[in-house]
Amino acid sequence: DLEQFTQYYLQIDASAFDDSSGNSFPGINDSSTLNFTTVDFISPTLLSSIPSDDQSAVSINSDIKLTFSEAVDTESGSIYIKKSIDDSLVESIDVNSSQVTGSGTNVITINPSNDFESATQYYLQIDASAFDDPSSNSFSGINDETSLSFTTADVISPTLISSNPADNSTKVEVDSN
Repeated sequence: DLEQFTQYYLQIDASAFDDSSGNSFPGINDSSTLNFTTVDFISPTLLSSIPSDDQSAVSINSDIKLTFSEAVDTESGSIYIKKSIDDSLVESIDVNSSQVTGSGTNVITINPSNDFESATQYYLQIDASAFDDPSSNSFSGINDETSLSFTTADVISPTLISSNPADNSTKVEVDSN
C-alpha cells in the first residue's frame, strides 16, 4: 500500500509498452508528467499535554497546552474543565474563542478565565468536533474523567485558627500547656 498523504510520481521506460503495430510508448522519465498525492485518512491524536496526565503540583495560573500528532484547526465545540471530586463544571471554553490559540499548528493552548483552586484535582474533556486536521479528519475528543487529569499545587499557607490559651487571655495558670 502507498503511504497516506504522500506525493508520488510515476516513471515508465520507453520500451515498456508497444501497440499491435510495434510502435513503442515514448515513456515518462520526469517527476511532473504523472504525479499524485494520496489521501490523509488518519485522524490526529493527542501526543502530550502540559500539564501531563496525572501531574501533581501544577501551578494554579497554568495554561493548558495540547500537542497533537499533526496540525489541527479549531472547528466547533467546547473544552470542559471539571473538578474530579464532584464532576462539577469549572469552565466551558468554546474552541473558537480567544482563549484557544494555535489553530493551524500541532500545539493548541487553552487559557482558562480564572486561576485554578489550590490543591484541587481537575480533568479535561474535549468535544469530538473540536479539532480537525487539514484533511477534515477529526480528533476523537476526550469524554472521560481519567485521560487528562491533574492536581494543582497547594499554595495556601496554614493559618492559626485557635490556641489554648486564647489570644489576650488573662489569669492563665502558670503550669498550663
